[in-house]
Amino acid sequence: MDEINQKPSQEALLAVYNAQWADIHHNRNQAWELCKLVIGGVIAISGLTAFTHAKLLISMLSVLFIIVGIMAILITIRHKVLFSEKMSAIRKLESALYVDHINGSPLFMPQTSSSLGLLHVQTILIAICTLSTFIFVVFLFLQMMA
Repeated sequence: MDEINQKPSQEALLAVYNAQWADIHHNRNQAWELCKLVIGGVIAISGLTAFTHAKLLISMLSVLFIIVGIMAILITIRHKVLFSEKMSAIRKLESALYVDHINGSPLFMPQTSSSLGLLHVQTILIAICTLSTFIFVVFLFLQMMA
């Protein structure tokens, strides 16, 4: 019963802390890779429409990248939520590790302005993926009308 009531060791807290940051960086890398894939698709289909008249191929690729774009949007939204959860855990761990204050001053000052919230990387990636998906829909529509 004593083992259950014991506080975790500093090493265990530090390991969890490092794992939280590693997850954040891994998720950020995944989001950028998805974004690069979607942008690469826009460039590829743009090139195909300029150099070939294979309507079926362009239509199939447009549908494929519409699906990829929607998945990228959903995954990036999930990563944005996960980022908030991870940062909350990191703040708690910093408090448990007694590194949330340096010389009596708080290490982390929360944002008081919500206007800066629009500049998060995940929000920018969602916008890029949404715009790219819209472009694929336009490509598909143009191929169906031609």
